[in-house]
Amino acid sequence: MSVYILFSVVCIFCAVYSLSSCVSTCLKIKGIHLNRCFLLTNLFIHFMGPALSDSWFKFVHIKKLQAKDERFQICWNLKIRQTDVELVAKERALPVGPEEGGFGMSYDLLYGRAGFLWGALFVNKHLGDDAVPKDILMPIIDAVLAGGRAGASDVEDCPLMYRWHGTRYLGAANGLAGILHVLLHFPLPREDAEDVKGTLRYLMSKRFPHSGNYPSSEGNPRDKLVQWGHGATGMAITLSKAAQVFPNDRELRDAAIEAGEVVWKSGLVKKVGLADGVSGNAYAFLSLYRLTKESIYEERAKSFASFMYDNAKSLASANGYSLSQGLAGTVCLWFDLLAPDSSRFPGYEL
Repeated sequence: MSVYILFSVVCIFCAVYSLSSCVSTCLKIKGIHLNRCFLLTNLFIHFMGPALSDSWFKFVHIKKLQAKDERFQICWNLKIRQTDVELVAKERALPVGPEEGGFGMSYDLLYGRAGFLWGALFVNKHLGDDAVPKDILMPIIDAVLAGGRAGASDVEDCPLMYRWHGTRYLGAANGLAGILHVLLHFPLPREDAEDVKGTLRYLMSKRFPHSGNYPSSEGNPRDKLVQWGHGATGMAITLSKAAQVFPNDRELRDAAIEAGEVVWKSGLVKKVGLADGVSGNAYAFLSLYRLTKESIYEERAKSFASFMYDNAKSLASANGYSLSQGLAGTVCLWFDLLAPDSSRFPGYEL
């Protein structure tokens, strides 16, 4: 079984690398250089490589101490150079400017500082807490919080706010939910933690009254998107994490469950991918299963997976075998359904 799992992981990595290369080439044709982005270009490869290398060492059963010494060298030889990470951290991610990041990155998960922080957490999870040192990460966290406070200066009852391309997005991909989800993984001082919690409550106040779904951006009246990138799915996963971080706040737990109900009612969409399809929506139920330990959510995730199996010919795969919008994400879901207690949304949960 481990052979097939490892092979699948490598295939997924190759699919993501191919998608990354295609997107990077297209952007360069347009004169846009985003080599420091998270999921869509080279920085994702810098972060993904160490975990694959680490899995390979475990697979061939090299002695632990030997693996610990050698895997870093192999990782960095796979274009995962520590100097690249430090360059991004020190020269692009730290300057605190307007809401969109000033002279550095934006703040969102897909393209910005939150994505950098998530990638560092991913590496540290697999290679140890000091693989990307805290003295690199903490100033970036401070920059994200400072930028959010500046962006929320004209928003009532919202401690943190960000823009991406001029729009205040609220979802996981480019908006508040994704940024907050990353911040929830760090031990924040009390004041910062309260700002994160207050921003979550602000998001909860923006739910559509009739459906319970979430708008994609501030002031957007369109109530149609139920997916990870926009709408209730990303919020269900983020609120599930928040309920774990703040276990005494019942309101967060209830809001996560309510968002899951929206996904159950409206989440059988026409695509299969993680970002905007049924696979990503199924992960909302797996998050709720880990939070509540109630079997109904495991069954709902399996129901969504069965729907994709039964309708494989009619469901659209926007990008073939890619991770975010293609079948690689569906493969991840099917593997996670074998062990739902350890399931994680690829590129979002840790």
